[in-house]
Amino acid sequence: MKRAYRDYYILKMDIRKYFNSIDKKILYKILTRRIKDEKLLWLIRQILTAQKRQKGIEIGNYTSQTFANIYLNELDQYATRKLKVPFYYRYMDDIVILFKTKKDAKEALDKIKKFLKEHLELELNDKTNIFRGKQGVNFCGYKINENRMKVRDKGKKKFKKKVKKLLREIKNENLSSKDARIYLTGHLGYFNIANTYTLKKKNILLQDELLREKIIY
Repeated sequence: MKRAYRDYYILKMDIRKYFNSIDKKILYKILTRRIKDEKLLWLIRQILTAQKRQKGIEIGNYTSQTFANIYLNELDQYATRKLKVPFYYRYMDDIVILFKTKKDAKEALDKIKKFLKEHLELELNDKTNIFRGKQGVNFCGYKINENRMKVRDKGKKKFKKKVKKLLREIKNENLSSKDARIYLTGHLGYFNIANTYTLKKKNILLQDELLREKIIY
């Protein structure tokens, strides 16, 4: 996504109460278009009907992340194939689209709102906005602009708290170094993607501390 988009307009969209708004009947219909194995479909029905409400899937369930991504694949196809937007990026319900003009962005937004309501029973929340690319954009926990990609302060603070908690748990023998290592490996990689010198320097210091505690090798 780090391309020269200074002169583009960015349409940044978020779905209102996404997980709680997913319609199970629509989700199941989408799944049946791809899945033909009756045993697997039976299992999916058991998961979806475990709670009687028609809308909403549990965030904590292992399948929920997959279901949530599949649900919005309908929007992916509509935006890229029907609207033919040139630059489209989505992770879960965090969506960014780039346009050459503000007019194009507004027209696409109106069509997307209509599509979401009519086909997926979803609405965009108040965070949805159109702005110039030179301002940069928050996406997947990063602040991205034309020249750099930084981890947002909120993410850094959250990770620091988690590390302190892990170190405490290990010292109190409530958590093994192996389990802590599994948890931290992905997070350290996430931070290393960002191209800021200060953050990488802090990351190296953190890894040194984790090495001393025998959490990573």
